[in-house]
Amino acid sequence: MGHLVIRILHLVVLVMPMTATLVVGICATAGAQQVVSKLDPVGFEVKVDVVLQRDKEDWCWIHPRAAVIPNADEPSNPKVLMTLSREVMGESDFFSGTYVMQTAD
Repeated sequence: MGHLVIRILHLVVLVMPMTATLVVGICATAGAQQVVSKLDPVGFEVKVDVVLQRDKEDWCWIHPRAAVIPNADEPSNPKVLMTLSREVMGESDFFSGTYVMQTAD
């Protein structure tokens, strides 16, 4: 069962990092072993990088959520989207809305 969870987790983390635990739980209890055993492993590399840094003292970036969107024309060049919010420091639950960043390189 551990091998099944790892294979599902790799696929889900790449596509939906914030829901990985929920999806793994659903897949594991839904008898997904037969489906997953027919899938080829998805290769990927994890690189930690700082995309934005706080440049003002009165707010900070919070709640980043990233997703990879495959490119059918160039499989090795997917689009990456990230949504994030700003929080005003010192205020309770005061957010500025959702911002979107994207790259295709």
